[in-house]
Amino acid sequence: MIFRTPLRTPTLVGVTEDYVRPPTVALPPPDHRMAMWRFRIVVGAMLFLLIVIIVLVARAIVHQGDGTGTVGMSRHDIVAISLR
Repeated sequence: MIFRTPLRTPTLVGVTEDYVRPPTVALPPPDHRMAMWRFRIVVGAMLFLLIVIIVLVARAIVHQGDGTGTVGMSRHDIVAISLR
């Protein structure tokens, strides 16, 4: 029976470490209820932000002109068009 030394990666002489990694400590699985609430809060905040942006854009479109509520036209433009 021939005994062979295990193959090692080439290293510098006297620089090798004899560090042994400690065993991994098992942790309990994360709480799924907390993840669900975190998801609900994030999605709710995103929907709220989307609704606010839509409302602000709609108000900006509706209130263009002199503030009468006509979309994109002032009252003077409507009168000028109707008098032609």
